[in-house]
Amino acid sequence: MGRYDVTDDERRGGLAVWAPSVMPPLGIDPTDEQKLALAFRILADTGFSENMAGHITWQRRGDDDLLVNPWGLWWDELAASDICTVNLNAEVVDGKWDVTPAIHIHTELH
Repeated sequence: MGRYDVTDDERRGGLAVWAPSVMPPLGIDPTDEQKLALAFRILADTGFSENMAGHITWQRRGDDDLLVNPWGLWWDELAASDICTVNLNAEVVDGKWDVTPAIHIHTELH
């Protein structure tokens, strides 16, 4: 090794020194509903939710149904149990809430 050759361990500096080299597992595999609710809360935390009108849909691979946030709940309030499932006819097939009437835009796109 020459004078200016450094190893990867020597190159680490700043905050990287304090970061774990391997991310520990959560211990569980979150459900799709949990992942979507978490995404809403992250988006709300970063300022992407102006009001209760916004919605995001998630179509699972190989499934015709869509996961969607309910109408009238703030994004930072969402829990996995609030996530609704709608079919391609925009009918709620699972969930305890109504969804936005604009859901038809998403059912046409998916």
